[in-house]
Amino acid sequence: MTVAALLAAALLAAPGAPRESLVRLTCEADCSVTVAGQRGRRLTSRRFEFDGVTPGRVRFETEGFAGLPVAAVFLDVQAASEVEVSLSGGRFRVERVRPRAVSAKPPAKGPAGAPSKLFVTCRQPCTVSVDGKRRSGELQVGTLLIGGVPPGRRVIDVRFLAASATRAVDVPAASEVHLSAQDSIVRVTRSLRLE
Repeated sequence: MTVAALLAAALLAAPGAPRESLVRLTCEADCSVTVAGQRGRRLTSRRFEFDGVTPGRVRFETEGFAGLPVAAVFLDVQAASEVEVSLSGGRFRVERVRPRAVSAKPPAKGPAGAPSKLFVTCRQPCTVSVDGKRRSGELQVGTLLIGGVPPGRRVIDVRFLAASATRAVDVPAASEVHLSAQDSIVRVTRSLRLE
């Protein structure tokens, strides 16, 4: 058994050790990427982070105009690891794999409080995702209601036919948050406390 395999086994056996992996992906140019069908947290226009990736063979995919797939590949993701992946010339490449750090405290469950509602107004056909999960129908127009949104910092991704917009929004507990999405901009227009 190799040293890396022994270390991985020890990490998995440690109390509070994460089983899921963290994937960080860097593109050579602006890109839109999914890992295991989920959109990650956009750090910059070229860098993404995907937390909670289930280990095993995982599908990596980049999209082009109108969300059409450009390149796709299956890569092996080890359990409890941090994986650095690059996308260059339409090819995905694993740059580095290292064991994921073990936290001394259990992961936070997020802020306590009642869920909130998002109202997203799109003047052109759009699809809305919250934290990488699609929460609206495909290419809808008007004001879209998204209920049951947990409080805390949420990543809102709005995809249009020829563009997309992403924004991190702080969602308070038991509130209505109104957003306007147009071209490549998502704007908070108001936030109301539910009584």
